Amino acid sequence: MKTLGGARIDRADEHGVELALEGGASFSIELLEPTMARLRLKPAQGWREPRSWAIAPQPGQDVAWTGRLREERSGFSFPGAKLERSHAKAADPDCHADLSQRGESATLRGTALTVTVRTDPMTLQWQDAKGRVFLSDRSTSAYFSSRRSGALRHYLQREPGERYYGMGDKTGPLDLHGRRLRTLALDSLGYDPKHGDPLYKHWPFVFSRGANGLWHGLYYDTLAACTFDLGCEHDNYHGLYRYVEIDDGDLDCYVMLGDTPGEVIAQFLRLIGGTHLPPRWSLGFAQTAMGLADAPDAQQQLDAFIDRTQAEGVPVSAFHFGSGY
Repeated sequence: MKTLGGARIDRADEHGVELALEGGASFSIELLEPTMARLRLKPAQGWREPRSWAIAPQPGQDVAWTGRLREERSGFSFPGAKLERSHAKAADPDCHADLSQRGESATLRGTALTVTVRTDPMTLQWQDAKGRVFLSDRSTSAYFSSRRSGALRHYLQREPGERYYGMGDKTGPLDLHGRRLRTLALDSLGYDPKHGDPLYKHWPFVFSRGANGLWHGLYYDTLAACTFDLGCEHDNYHGLYRYVEIDDGDLDCYVMLGDTPGEVIAQFLRLIGGTHLPPRWSLGFAQTAMGLADAPDAQQQLDAFIDRTQAEGVPVSAFHFGSGY
């Protein structure tokens, strides 16, 4: 992999910062909400994934069947809204941002979070309203790409006391620190419940508690398979770090800050449109057992199970005949 180089600030104002990279690629940072920002790496050849089916920030509106264009910016209260009133809500006064620039370094300061961009090497550092750093790119090098495979990597600095959660179905303890995990929709029949990976869902979202107690979330909006190294790899030349590798997609990352994990998760749910209220029956006990459906006397086994639930007063809302084989 090759470090993305030749970065220079092409545009910097209160709406965001955009950097031009050698070869024609570009890198941009925007403040979307008081505690949410977005960073994107656009390849010189254009997006590999020009549409998203995950982002639905407007309440009550699902993503269209055709997807949401990667360049779409509606649904947020960012300062840039006043430049695109036809596509976004009116600018939120609480989301105002100020810019300061010194040479090839720029700082975009909002009411609740601040990001500083440096070009050599290209790195970002994030702070809360009190000036406390809650997220930093790896200072030695942070962004890599592979022309041969199309893979991308994003490296971040790591502290020993950090904790990592999320990523959907994962084995082992809730805190994922020290592990290397994949997000890949794989039917992992017979997996190891302590160490097995990947599991069923592609869910490239990690939320973290830093050593200073601040919580933040990172959502990588890509359908490509991803590898999250959360402290498994070690290299003394770079100090402690973690990284995300995207197999062959786009680097389009949403950063969320909160005082609690609930605040971070609430922002993530709003970003992806939340979940419809489920029907009442789905909240009850639902039984599925491949062993019953695959048994030689399956009909008798199923009848006996249902009779027993009735005899012992166990309410059953649904029964799924889980076989398929």
